[in-house]
Amino acid sequence: MSVNEFAEKVRKAAQEILGPEYFIEDKENTKLNGVKRRSLIIHSQKGNIAPMIYLDPYYADYENGENFGDVMKDIMKMYWDHVPKEDFDLEQILNFDYVKSRICIKLCNTEKNLTLLEDTAHIEFNDLSIVFFIELDEGPVANGDVLVKESFLKEWKTNTEELMKIAMKNSLTRYPPKIQSMCEFFEGYLMSKVPCMDAMRQKQIEEFMDRPVTLKSLESNLYILSNQRLVNGSACILYPKVIEDFSESVGSNVYIIPSSIHEVILIPESVVDIEYLTRDEAIDNIKGMIAFVNDSELPPTEFLSYNLYYFDRDKKNITAV
Repeated sequence: MSVNEFAEKVRKAAQEILGPEYFIEDKENTKLNGVKRRSLIIHSQKGNIAPMIYLDPYYADYENGENFGDVMKDIMKMYWDHVPKEDFDLEQILNFDYVKSRICIKLCNTEKNLTLLEDTAHIEFNDLSIVFFIELDEGPVANGDVLVKESFLKEWKTNTEELMKIAMKNSLTRYPPKIQSMCEFFEGYLMSKVPCMDAMRQKQIEEFMDRPVTLKSLESNLYILSNQRLVNGSACILYPKVIEDFSESVGSNVYIIPSSIHEVILIPESVVDIEYLTRDEAIDNIKGMIAFVNDSELPPTEFLSYNLYYFDRDKKNITAV
């Protein structure tokens, strides 16, 4: 059974369970980086919020032999556990006074999100785009967020430059930055939340590269930059003075590896020993490692870039290299 056939079967079963007061549809949704996911959307006549349930994990369970009736029980439990108990005031989104303190930033890859960016407010940054989102932290959709569309800016009578100032201030408060050495990061359970980290250990690096770029005392000299929530933390490279202060603390220019949308890895240039390589060869090898991790370790929705970035202490800017 294909995923589309499974989705239709689930839709019919859910409709039978919930009855005529509900309108249920299965739909293919495009997520970040153009990744497509099949979902079930349940509309109730009693509310204006339609929960969306992604069907991929349930389809996997079914394909692995789980009884369809048990799969439906899991899906319906997910619905009842998360269906809002009250309506959401959609007009709040267009009320700039209400959302102003809730607008934050995150980064995405420009090329992989061209369709998304067509009507989404954004600012380009190298091969990436800064997008804005409204953090919904109260009411029936708490813990959700809404991307800021170009149409919102017209309603709010503002522009991306002004929005960036507001969103940066909010992001620093709501998503404060945190830098840890890789050793510190690995000490906790958080290791499992960043799948690319394992692939970056010395053995894999040496196996992958034709000629190794030696990282002296590897894990003690690699640093992970994210925010304290470890969600969309790659945007921290944009925070004022975060990379600059780190660069000053290590006394070196800094390479920035875009390990995912949730975090980046900082490597002081002084740690990279290019005794047997030219600078260009070293950069090519590190970029090859980035591609290897992106293609083999990282969920497609968490991809950020194939590029390597470089912070120049004198110029105080970040460029792709």
